[in-house]
Amino acid sequence: MVVHVTHNSGTNNDWYTPPHLVECVRTALGGVIDLDPASSDKANTIVKAGWYYTEADDGLSQSWEADSVYINPPYSRGCVKAFMEKMVSEFRIGSFPQGIALVNNGTETGWFQDAAAACSAVCFPRTRVKYLTADLSKSNSPLQGQAILYFGDRPDMFETAFDSIGVTMLHFGRTV
Repeated sequence: MVVHVTHNSGTNNDWYTPPHLVECVRTALGGVIDLDPASSDKANTIVKAGWYYTEADDGLSQSWEADSVYINPPYSRGCVKAFMEKMVSEFRIGSFPQGIALVNNGTETGWFQDAAAACSAVCFPRTRVKYLTADLSKSNSPLQGQAILYFGDRPDMFETAFDSIGVTMLHFGRTV
């Protein structure tokens, strides 16, 4: 049986970034993650962002002014699109100079195309990300692969940090 994934239609948003990827993010961003705009108290025990917005804070309605942003947006229908549109918008208006997003590699979607046009590098992991569950145990891999998008003017640091994770393309899109 072949499974074909055309969109994210689930309602489970408990897909926490595994620690080894957070360390790559931190390295690429110069050692610190200032803001995680789509997080939770539990997720931030791994991400360790200087500040973060929970679902109750509604990161979509907040400013993303920070030195560095990391987001693993909720994947339920509509959420990833809204958060990625916000990320591109906030980057373009200068709210943050660099940021990283971990998303499904929905390369055929409008939100992915817009984000790819705005980012300066992308990494396509060699294997699907094994996210953590709400109790921080390893989960199964999702049905779809992922992409890690870098927004900013230091794509060389991103490439170095993510070289062991997968193929990295520099200057993939526009940075302005």
